Amino acid sequence: MEETGEEISQGPKGGWPPDRGRQALITDFLKPQVREKEGESLPEHPMNEPFSAEQDVAEEGLPKIIVPQDAYEERLQGFRFSLIGRGNFKFISMDDIRKEARETWNLKGGVKMAPMGKGYILFKFEKEGDMAALWRRSLTRVAGHVLRFQRWKPDFDVHAKNINIKLVWIRFPDFPLEYWHEKILLTMAKAAGRPIALDRCTRATSMGSFARVQVEIEMGASRPEEIQVERRQPGMGEIF
Repeated sequence: MEETGEEISQGPKGGWPPDRGRQALITDFLKPQVREKEGESLPEHPMNEPFSAEQDVAEEGLPKIIVPQDAYEERLQGFRFSLIGRGNFKFISMDDIRKEARETWNLKGGVKMAPMGKGYILFKFEKEGDMAALWRRSLTRVAGHVLRFQRWKPDFDVHAKNINIKLVWIRFPDFPLEYWHEKILLTMAKAAGRPIALDRCTRATSMGSFARVQVEIEMGASRPEEIQVERRQPGMGEIF
C-alpha cells in the first residue's frame, strides 16, 4: 500500500471513518438467531429466557445455578464406555499411544483419546467389549512405559487427590459347587471390592477346588481374609 501522508478522517465523535458504518459486536453473535413470528413463541432454550438479576445464592455467597438434568444425563451417556488412563508424558506421547492402540489392542471399534492434563487421558470407546478388555488388563505398556487404566466416573478432577485403583483376582477356596453361580459369586466378591468378572474356568465350573473373581480395589487398602456367608431359609425367610 502506498503511503500518501494524508491523515485518515474520522467521524465527528472520533472512532472509525463514517464509511465503515456500524461494526458488529461480539454480543450480536450471542443473540438467538430464531425470529419469533406473529402468534408463535420461541422454542425453549436457555438463550431465549429473559435475564434476571435476581439469582439464588449459595451459602458461600456464590451465584447458584441449577443445570438441566435431562441435558446432564444425555451427556453422561456419551461416557458409558470410557476409561481414564494415566502415563508419563516425559517418556511417551499421544502419538505413541495411538500407534499402540492400532497395532496391539485388537479393538473391534474406534476409540477417541483426549489429554486431560496431569498425565491423565480420556479414552472413549465405541464398543463396550473394547473398554472392558482394556479395563480388565488394568495396565498396558506403551514404548516400554506403563499406561494404567481406571473406570471413568462423573466429576473426575485431575487436580484432586485421586485414589489409585487396580484390578486383582481373589479366590474362594474349597467352594461348595451349589454356590457356583455368577450372581452369588459377584455378590460375595463385594466384600473385597467392586466385582468385575469371573474367570473362564469359574464360569465353566471346570475347576472344583476354588472359584476366582476379578475385583477393583483401592491400592493400599486392606482385604478381608474371611467372610461370613448367609442365606434365607426357603419358605420361612429366616437367615441362617
